[in-house]
Amino acid sequence: MRIRNVFSKHISEIREGGITVMYRKIKVLFRRVFNHPQYIIALPIVILIRLISPWYLIRFGSLISSRIGHFAANTEIYLCEREEGINVPDRQHLDIFFFALKPLSNEQLAKMWKRTLRIWPAWIIAPVSRVNEILPGGAKHQVGQNTQNDRDVHNLLDKYPAHLRFTKEEENIGQFNLNAMGIPSGKLFVCFIVRDREYLNNHISNID
Repeated sequence: MRIRNVFSKHISEIREGGITVMYRKIKVLFRRVFNHPQYIIALPIVILIRLISPWYLIRFGSLISSRIGHFAANTEIYLCEREEGINVPDRQHLDIFFFALKPLSNEQLAKMWKRTLRIWPAWIIAPVSRVNEILPGGAKHQVGQNTQNDRDVHNLLDKYPAHLRFTKEEENIGQFNLNAMGIPSGKLFVCFIVRDREYLNNHISNID
């Protein structure tokens, strides 16, 4: 909807300003395109993806990787909804993700999601996803949001087991660190989640 509004705004300005305004806008467009050659490369890829979509649908999704809560919850709910048959295309398809924003809030979580999802480098997928958004008809190639973002409105977290798994090596590292803190193997312990502004202030101060 936002992109459609932008196009409408440009068309209105061209109608009011005539050929002079149109020439200026084309000049700005070409300058922006050639300053970002990855979008030129992405265009034929998007066209190919559109052509094969009747037989094999490729969708793109960005993970909210800069905030650990959304990085964990939104991604897990997406996987639960898939198991429930929600937001699942009725044809053979492939969902490809990328980490949307820097910084990466948690390296370990990123490593574990990479074992569960198809996560490709952002420098490859982000331009393709962006060009797909700009061209009309790209909605079917976007994974989109969960039913209600990070809210488990279908109560699926109780229905399906967690999709994250520690490897044996990671379990051993965790036990080693617990022992180093004086927590013996098999002993119960409590974790506190401390939510303050330090992370945002230090890493993404431009986002509230």
